[in-house]
Amino acid sequence: DSIAILNCTMIGGNFGVHYVGSNARKNYVTIDSCNITACYRGIYTNYTNGAIRHNHIKQVPNSTPQNFSGIYSNYVVGADIDGNQVDSLAKMEYAIYLGNASNEDYYIRNNHVRVNNGNVGVYVTGSSSTNTMTGYLYNNEVILYPVSAANSYAVQINSSNNLKLVNNSFLAKSEAPYSNSAALYISNNNKS
Repeated sequence: DSIAILNCTMIGGNFGVHYVGSNARKNYVTIDSCNITACYRGIYTNYTNGAIRHNHIKQVPNSTPQNFSGIYSNYVVGADIDGNQVDSLAKMEYAIYLGNASNEDYYIRNNHVRVNNGNVGVYVTGSSSTNTMTGYLYNNEVILYPVSAANSYAVQINSSNNLKLVNNSFLAKSEAPYSNSAALYISNNNKS
């Protein structure tokens, strides 16, 4: 089964797109060319297989900023996060989060992330498998400026193996020294 969400405009709400499959059945979900503004999570998928491409996700400042996430994909098989633009002028948790990818190659490519106040631009975690699988992170531009808190990273990789990072540009810049900030932070990786 497949689901396609194409050329949409979504403003406000807790989620722009919220899709949850099941562990037994992961539908192929395509979210393409949507404009999503002022949501707590722009695109949130759980237990899916598919593509999130060419979307523009923007969080704007408000009087009570929340920890915003642009794209949050968890428990995915064969994800392709491609050509998205995520802009946050408010408090950001993750611009792009990919967790627990398994069984098939996954891609985070050609994305532009600009975070004004946040923790992590791109976060990959728990994406390891006993099967032959490779993750690709390439041609991305991730700008975290200004860094305004400790433990802020343009890209963070945690407990993931078989990951290739190629031709990316990562920037984490601050006017003040914050501990544990980095353009690329890799921790607790498994050995394959």
